[in-house]
Amino acid sequence: MNMRSPANVSSAVNISSPMSLGHPVTITSPLSMTSPLTLTTPVNLPTPVTAPVNIAHPVTITSPMNLPTPMTLAGPLNIAMRPVESMPFLPQALPTSPPW
Repeated sequence: MNMRSPANVSSAVNISSPMSLGHPVTITSPLSMTSPLTLTTPVNLPTPVTAPVNIAHPVTITSPMNLPTPMTLAGPLNIAMRPVESMPFLPQALPTSPPW
């Protein structure tokens, strides 16, 4: 799959069946996503993926994702971190003393 122009996704993307890419995926311009992406079945990428990626909303993967080769992101990867105080469930999930 080759994409030589910008890919802009402005509505929700849901993939509910297996997705296998057995050949190189080349994206030569930025990929922007402004809505959630949900993958509910296995994603297999046996070849490298190289592209700038800008994801402004959550990406949820609820099933295995197999990446047997390197994935290179040529642009910044922004990951929003939540403060510990905003996660009151942590004491139930973690032991009381390090190492966690």
